[in-house]
Amino acid sequence: MIPLDDFDASTGRDVQCSGALRKTGVRELSMVRVKVDGDKLSLEGIVGSFYMKQLATEAVRPHANGLQIRNRLEVTSSPAQS
Repeated sequence: MIPLDDFDASTGRDVQCSGALRKTGVRELSMVRVKVDGDKLSLEGIVGSFYMKQLATEAVRPHANGLQIRNRLEVTSSPAQS
């Protein structure tokens, strides 16, 4: 449980966006890190194509609600596997 004095309202948005990425059913998108800082929502990590990079943006867009989306995903020919 997060103590109330440490709670950041953006935490809920982080969780919503991470959930949206998981719901795409694309494994590499479920590993994308989502960060909310002020009015910016950042996507970070590695994906295997520009299509996946765009798909990540479109998956979180409905949850951004006025936040500027910064897609900082790196495209490589072989995404990192964990």
